[in-house]
Amino acid sequence: RAQIQHAWNKVARDAGAAGIEFVNEVDDEEVPPGINVLFPYLERGYLLVSDIGVAETNPLVGCRCDAMAGCDDAEASQCSCQAETEGGSAYTPQGLFKFNTDSEIIECNNYCECPPKCSNRVVQFPRRIPVHIFKTDKRGWGARVPVNLVRGRVIGIYTGRREEANKLDGSRASYCFDLDINEGPDEEPPENMYSVDAYGCNWTRFINHSCSPNLQIISVVYDTAPQDNLPYLAFVATQNIPAFTELTFDYNPAHQTEWELRTYKEKTRAKKSKAKKQTRCLCGTSQCRGWLSVIA
Repeated sequence: RAQIQHAWNKVARDAGAAGIEFVNEVDDEEVPPGINVLFPYLERGYLLVSDIGVAETNPLVGCRCDAMAGCDDAEASQCSCQAETEGGSAYTPQGLFKFNTDSEIIECNNYCECPPKCSNRVVQFPRRIPVHIFKTDKRGWGARVPVNLVRGRVIGIYTGRREEANKLDGSRASYCFDLDINEGPDEEPPENMYSVDAYGCNWTRFINHSCSPNLQIISVVYDTAPQDNLPYLAFVATQNIPAFTELTFDYNPAHQTEWELRTYKEKTRAKKSKAKKQTRCLCGTSQCRGWLSVIA
């Protein structure tokens, strides 16, 4: 454990991020299954598969906002970065997500004239919050932080191996996310469609599912054009979270509204019937849907 923790902390420190600690107060398991000294920890960014054909040809456009003051939320329509984000700036001056958009967030980039402290630069900065990867009582290993979190605080980004989505088979689809945020429900999938799995990941790999989560994923771009479909997936607190509380997000958020509209009888029936490619949910919340869809 000490060797792996030291190696992961060196990577985090080199990226300017806060520390990571493995904690097990349940049994004698040293680290999570599948994690060893050869596992490539990646605090930020993606590992690129050698044969991936990424055509990142769309140019980045920078804003010309005040080089001292940064991008003003009151003048969001005048900022070439914020104008593409529904509802204006996605963040408060304190760097908290406003929950004012479901669309992809476009942060300022290296071509922008605003300063590094601009309020539209949040996800692109290193993680400032220390993390515990800890053994839970009933759900394997999970993630938590030893400090209080306020609603809207971005705590980290998902990392891993980025591949063309059509080349990702079931054997490599562990902890996998599709980077198809711009694809609407009635639209054809884009040619340049990618997925990221958790090989070469960071601590976010250990965030467990809950049907009543305290985190939400937001899609953010800052070093590629939105048309390239290569966003980063960031985790943000949806409520005030006390220190040492397990962090969770909904692995199947599309099912949440449908579940809430069901009657008690339908809920009971759903808990008793197991569909294909599903596993029993262990979140234990009052909103538990009973089953969790997984990749078979």
